[in-house]
Amino acid sequence: MKKRVLAIGKTGALLSSAMNRYGEYEAFSISPDEGADILVPRLSNPEKYEELKIDLGAYKRWLSDADELVCAIGGGDLETALLLRVLEHAKDKSVEVLYVRPDISALSGYGKLHERILFNVLQEYARSGLFSRLWLFSSLAIEEIVGEELSILEYDDIIVDAVARAFCSVDLFRSGKKPSIRSTISEPHDVDRIATIAMVDVKREKQVDLYPLKLIKERELHYAFPTKEVKQNGKTILEIVRHQDNKVTPEEGVPWVVETSYAIYESEFETPFAYAVLYSSEIQEDEQ
Repeated sequence: MKKRVLAIGKTGALLSSAMNRYGEYEAFSISPDEGADILVPRLSNPEKYEELKIDLGAYKRWLSDADELVCAIGGGDLETALLLRVLEHAKDKSVEVLYVRPDISALSGYGKLHERILFNVLQEYARSGLFSRLWLFSSLAIEEIVGEELSILEYDDIIVDAVARAFCSVDLFRSGKKPSIRSTISEPHDVDRIATIAMVDVKREKQVDLYPLKLIKERELHYAFPTKEVKQNGKTILEIVRHQDNKVTPEEGVPWVVETSYAIYESEFETPFAYAVLYSSEIQEDEQ
């Protein structure tokens, strides 16, 4: 199965570049920035991008033999107004969207309106089945995780690196390219198409979400333990996993129990790490 990455706008281009540090993805970019595969002008509002005439021939040729498409975008980029027109040519592909929500307060009037419309349209497309998955990430949530070490000079790079590292790790685990030692994970329910990823501190048993997803229906835990621990400390590993497996705090007023599963992998790193994948079928409210 060939999976390719389409990057639209500056954030998308940075994200696709970061993804290639953690995995192997053939990328194609549409952006006003130098080096883009399709260079578009820098326009002042999203309506102008919707009216813009562009030659998508190179994109369609690049896409022709792909099976799966990952679209990387950021809500602060007006060029994302091209997204739905570009995806018209990917109707026969399985499409996932990686969406990085910016700090809305930092956007212009046009930017705020466009981001909110795009945020809601993407969710409706995911729920209707036009996307196989919509992955939501929050710049503000990642800011909180990085804390005092956040550099303004490297802000965009730090945000997209956190997203890329998390997504590529989960993509590697879920693709089966890195076989699990033990797993209770099955495919998520077809309706649970809106998702995010959380970093899990294995030793402190602390989970930090990369987007404040609400109305969660399913939770997958992907654990990677060093080879030495896998060989010598199997009972301890299972106790850690089972304990975390049961640490789900029900959301107030939610009438269902979150389905939780886990997988364990052998890792070449010296310290254990883990990611949680959180799924929902419900529209996420705009809380910014």
